[in-house]
Amino acid sequence: MNYNIDLINLLSELNPIQTQLEFQKTDEKIILKAKELKERIAYKLEAPAEYFDFPAESLRFYDFKKFLDFFNTFNVVSRNEELTDTPILDTVSTDDGEISNIIIQSSKGKQQFSYRTGVRGTIDVPTFNDIKIPNVASSFSLSEAQIEHLRKLINLIYDNKNTPGGIKFECSGDKLNIVLFNMVSSNKYEIEYKLDTPVEKDFVLTINREGFLLVPPANFKVEIGVKGLIFHMVRDDKIELKLGISYMKV
Repeated sequence: MNYNIDLINLLSELNPIQTQLEFQKTDEKIILKAKELKERIAYKLEAPAEYFDFPAESLRFYDFKKFLDFFNTFNVVSRNEELTDTPILDTVSTDDGEISNIIIQSSKGKQQFSYRTGVRGTIDVPTFNDIKIPNVASSFSLSEAQIEHLRKLINLIYDNKNTPGGIKFECSGDKLNIVLFNMVSSNKYEIEYKLDTPVEKDFVLTINREGFLLVPPANFKVEIGVKGLIFHMVRDDKIELKLGISYMKV
């Protein structure tokens, strides 16, 4: 069973959003949709079929993190050749073609895990077709470094997860002002970005900060409107990720 390690790494970063997953496969690509209702975040990922080439129409995980833990046990890069290891994946299928187990083997041989996959109909699969928001007003870019910077400042402004406060995106003309505000201490942080095109009407979007913390560090083109944000990951491979965060009522 072939896999692309960059895809596995991205799936690892996305895992906190939803750990029960169902992959769908066509002749040309795999499709994965996931959501986290509390933080109002969802994503859709598409990649070439050979990037995760399981021999079935679908593949389900009750706990994808556990699969990653097994996988990473043998995913070892070291200057010492004796310590370097690479996971080898294989599958066990039922008589009707459903994958019942994934075998994760060490490239060194003589050791392996067997991961039990999910049964059809037991995973909560999102029913949306695409990630979108109504009335996109403009767009802007966020680099991996900028994402990391904002995540750091979120953790600095808010004392803990229970501290009330969100993230404001204030759009005026071609300016975007991002405001982190702590409703208990009144501490806040502001940073200004430039929108790609001016908005026709000024508005303020507020989102849950915990939702933003689930966005993986990467380069994004971000669409913005009064109802939310759509993050389009900028990559030089054939993996496509669209991630949406909807507005928070204040």
